[in-house]
Parts: sequence; structure tokens; C-alpha cells
Amino acid sequence: MSDDLLFDIGYSSLGIVQRLPIDMLKLDCSFVETDSGVGCLQRDLLKALVRVITTHEISVICEGVETKEQEEFLREI
Repeated sequence: MSDDLLFDIGYSSLGIVQRLPIDMLKLDCSFVETDSGVGCLQRDLLKALVRVITTHEISVICEGVETKEQEEFLREI
């Protein structure tokens, strides 16, 4: 197996999401950190994840929202 393989089809979180009949996805607070240390890649990944999940009529809940900036960012996406 390659060392640079990030996800496989085993028991990764993404693998579980595609197999379970879910109607809500809760995102960890690490996804919603919007301080200056967060790069464009993290924001783009979060945007893409939320877009895919909500397209399939799955609700998204984000824990750890502490600032108005975080709330505005999440409402925007």
C-alpha cells in the first residue's frame, strides 16, 4: 500500500458515510476554525463536503462555532 494514500475503502470516515443511511452529519470543531491559521485548502474542502452532503438532503451540524465570522462563513457555504 502506498504511504501517500489518504483514504481507502475500509473503515475511514468517508467509507462509513457512503454506506450508512444517514440524514445528518456532525462536523468536528476543527473544520470550522476560521482564524488566520486556516488555509484555502481547508476552507475549500469544507465547502466541497458541505455541498456534496446537502445535495443528498443530509443536514450538516457544525460544533464549536464560537465567533460571528465562523457563523457567517458556515451560513455562506
